[in-house]
Amino acid sequence: METTKHPVSGVIIRVDINSKGIDRLSSKQPAPFSDDWQDPDFAAEWDTAPDGTNPIREDLTSLMVESIQAGYRPGDKVLDLGIGSGQIEATLYAAVPESLVIGVDGSRAMLSLAENRLGAHRDAITLIEHDFAELDSLKLPDESYRYVISSQVLHEVPDGIKHELYRLVASVLEPDGLFLYADRSIIETGTHDDAYSAIWSAWKRRSPGLLGEDFDEFFRHYDAKTDYTASVEQHLEWMRAAGLNPTPIHLELNRFLIAASKA
Repeated sequence: METTKHPVSGVIIRVDINSKGIDRLSSKQPAPFSDDWQDPDFAAEWDTAPDGTNPIREDLTSLMVESIQAGYRPGDKVLDLGIGSGQIEATLYAAVPESLVIGVDGSRAMLSLAENRLGAHRDAITLIEHDFAELDSLKLPDESYRYVISSQVLHEVPDGIKHELYRLVASVLEPDGLFLYADRSIIETGTHDDAYSAIWSAWKRRSPGLLGEDFDEFFRHYDAKTDYTASVEQHLEWMRAAGLNPTPIHLELNRFLIAASKA
């Protein structure tokens, strides 16, 4: 295991590696993300570009942060599985400056962005680079966490990794803890298309840069993606099987937020 400090921000990064590079404790392949999150240019573009596919990303971030703020106690620890570039944490530290965060991500490019964004909180955050295909070998600095969050991650990885992540959450979440998960779901067309189209139109009025000229084009964009998007019902089923008690608390078109506690 290697611990490094970013030369500018001073944020601590722990990278699980051996002498040959990223540690492979089993024969599994790296998590097959559908986008190239290891590419610094791609990561930087994603981090700064207006989101033309998720106009409620800021809303979901606010809901997650406000849920933590409402019950945060001094010393509570927040585990972010898939911290990415640290956008949620920037909002969290503005609302709860005393937050203690452990962030895990498989992309060094994204973690570099998080280092720069969160450098002012170097004493309150630990960033860990770890492959999501190796969750069983992830070594966290604490045994339990009051809050576990994850956002826009699991549609990028196969269902088996989703199952492992939910089991990990159930194992580290405190008895009175809260798990918050935001992502996008499958759009099942053919039965509620008029309602989908109406919501898309409302999004378009709110965010003129939204992808597509109409809902059909918006849908085709997602239908063509080679990722692993699941339905809300599937996520709820997998969470329950892992020992969590989940409730959908926000759903808008293909974006959702689930809150869960220990079962």
